[in-house]
Amino acid sequence: MLGVITDKRGFNGEMSVSNLIAERIEVPADIDVSVGYSERFSHKYKLVYWKSGKRSAKLRLEGITSDERTKALMEMGVFVEEDMLKKSNPETTFSHEIVGLMAIDNSTKNEIGLVADLIMLPANDVIVIDTGLTILSLPFVEEFIADIDLNAGKLFLNLPDGVEELEEPKTGAGNDSID
Repeated sequence: MLGVITDKRGFNGEMSVSNLIAERIEVPADIDVSVGYSERFSHKYKLVYWKSGKRSAKLRLEGITSDERTKALMEMGVFVEEDMLKKSNPETTFSHEIVGLMAIDNSTKNEIGLVADLIMLPANDVIVIDTGLTILSLPFVEEFIADIDLNAGKLFLNLPDGVEELEEPKTGAGNDSID
């Protein structure tokens, strides 16, 4: 999923897309996209244009020109083939590719744990790392990311001082110290 249609813009069918799967995504015009609450239950449209901003975009779909038609698409996801996205954005790492990577402390090369989730927030994304007994949440920002090696399945992090204080005990996963 590229993002979610969240607003209509103007009077000729332009819509805003938020919650993008990467900070900035380029999508070529004249491709087929699917719009719906899930990819399986969606309708195909021809993309007239896509204008990417930081964490949001504007799009126009062929045949969608009225307020009624744009309102009907609010809160629906915009889906496109991943191969096409990779071709248009070869240097971009998408959010779904981060989950499941092994987080590594870049200074010691020790494993921290598995990336369990990536939470997309307005200010910055947050990665959630399952260390086994604890959960560590860190801002997914450039200062903390040393390298992402998708082929090796590793995310190398520059950990801030005092990061241990950010860890939270896991609940319900065999940790007997939690009530």
